[in-house]
Amino acid sequence: MKKTILITGATSGIGEAMAYNFFKKGYNLILFYKKKIKIQKWQKNNPKHVKMIKIDLGIQKDLDKICYDIKKSKIKFDILINNAGIYNFKESLDFRFYDLITEFKINCFAPVLLSSSFALQLKKRKKRGKIINITSFASDMPSFGRSIYAASKAALKIFTKTLAAELAALNLATVNGVSPGVIPTNINKDIIKKNKTKLLKPISLKKFGSTNDISNYVEFLISEKSNYINGTTLEISGGKFLIQNQEDAKKK
Repeated sequence: MKKTILITGATSGIGEAMAYNFFKKGYNLILFYKKKIKIQKWQKNNPKHVKMIKIDLGIQKDLDKICYDIKKSKIKFDILINNAGIYNFKESLDFRFYDLITEFKINCFAPVLLSSSFALQLKKRKKRGKIINITSFASDMPSFGRSIYAASKAALKIFTKTLAAELAALNLATVNGVSPGVIPTNINKDIIKKNKTKLLKPISLKKFGSTNDISNYVEFLISEKSNYINGTTLEISGGKFLIQNQEDAKKK
């Protein structure tokens, strides 16, 4: 019997690709989404295998309610993929508390609380699970005007290591991260197209990744083949900034 996967931010970009690919592989899915969307046929026509839950992880009462339901096993699953994320452009001199808390709520606080609730459920059910956190290349090398986003993803990356150690000691779950580089989606494709030359310059493979590139590796992480991997975060960036002067590494 295929396992059940909960994916946050599951109706666009990387989350949407993972959801559809895992559905095709026969997994049962619980998909979190925030905005009003057009439900896809494969989601609508398979109620036994796909459960859609509309939730704003940035609203505390919504997050508290879903965490309670997870702890009490009202929503049961075997694998948690913390994928939801937001980012805004703002320079450091213009920060307000609202800017900080808004991004940290989605990018860090929600994954932390969902993971904790899931671990408690696993302990109650006497089961082992897997947790995958989608971080970002920015957690190691931030971009101008994106420092809050980078800081929130860096916090999630460190949490991934710490939680991995704690849950391993309890024999409850493995916890790993995936750090995407430049991945075109509907949200950022116009910006990427406009800045294509500049963005490609530091990438050794000289091409952008795809949502399927991320989905394929996450699929490996949720499989039994990855059982001895714990506390790692793999960068999937096409070899971005391997050296300082990537543009000089030309073919002879």
